[in-house]
Amino acid sequence: MRIRAILCAAVLAIAPVFATTPASGQSTAGPVRIAELGAARLPARVALPLAAGVVPADPIGQPDFQEPLSKPHLYQSVPLSALLGTAGGVLGFGLGFVLLNCSDEGRDCASGPDNAEYLAGATGLALGAATGAHFGGLRRDSKGHYGLTLLGAAVGTLPLVFVNKEGDVSAAALVSLAAAPAGAALVDHLARRPRR
Repeated sequence: MRIRAILCAAVLAIAPVFATTPASGQSTAGPVRIAELGAARLPARVALPLAAGVVPADPIGQPDFQEPLSKPHLYQSVPLSALLGTAGGVLGFGLGFVLLNCSDEGRDCASGPDNAEYLAGATGLALGAATGAHFGGLRRDSKGHYGLTLLGAAVGTLPLVFVNKEGDVSAAALVSLAAAPAGAALVDHLARRPRR
């Protein structure tokens, strides 16, 4: 390990000497020349068409600039998101009433926490809206990010989750029914990645 450190220090000490020495001093025969390149008479400066706004072809095989990914058609993803979101919300409420044995008149649930039917409905609404926006937004070359789309739909269901359950919840339910598909479709529209 110590020998390696000594060799690295020696190389670092010699490197500035080679950098400041001209080419004629580095070779005994003077500057190194290649005959084929001298005979080619290449121009000293090559003008690139960047000023005209044209990107030149890459001569060394690096990837070209990637074209932007195609966006989904909102007239397909929004209705499918709203349809599956509504179906998921109704199914979630139904499962909350049946499986968790929640009371329609009160807050109590026999097999779960209080007002669990609203959480089950919001979960079904978010899953349905995200699934509809994701599958409705699939394109030939791009797709949305399902996790982010689900997060956008879950943000849309927050009025239904945090509303006061004692009174009328129809306004919060209507807001969530509109906001969850809109949030899912918006996030699916913005967060695109290549489809493989």
